[in-house]
Amino acid sequence: MVNNWFRKILPPRIKTTWFFTSPDGSNPRSYPLPGTLLADYAWSPQGDTLAAIVTSVSGYSGKGTGNRNFLVDAHTLSISEYAQSNLLNPRVLWSPDGSYLFWIGSMPGKVGFQIGASLVNRSTKQVTDLNNAIGQTSANYLTVTNAVWLPLP
Repeated sequence: MVNNWFRKILPPRIKTTWFFTSPDGSNPRSYPLPGTLLADYAWSPQGDTLAAIVTSVSGYSGKGTGNRNFLVDAHTLSISEYAQSNLLNPRVLWSPDGSYLFWIGSMPGKVGFQIGASLVNRSTKQVTDLNNAIGQTSANYLTVTNAVWLPLP
């Protein structure tokens, strides 16, 4: 009886689904990504690859349980998964040449919260942890609302 009650009140496992079409709207194709909440996405500078951060949210507590990071090739719909992250309210940025990704967001710190970040090589998937390099901490919650990767002059 208890198991049936929990099944009725908990929401079904939701997936984030992307839809891709030709420029004229023809040939629609759907592509599901695991997870329950699309946190952020960004097109590559060349416009052929989509970086997506999908957060898994607990149906019981409503809290995020981690982020899964994907690249989706818009032409073939092939997917590549990158290292998971635990950033809160994450953002994803592309380097101007499209060879690196930058994940930035909030995370629990030693006293309160801090801004955390990772630099990821697109081809090797090597992750460089920049959590302590940013240096932004506070007893209050911090969030990144906008971020841009500018090319060197």
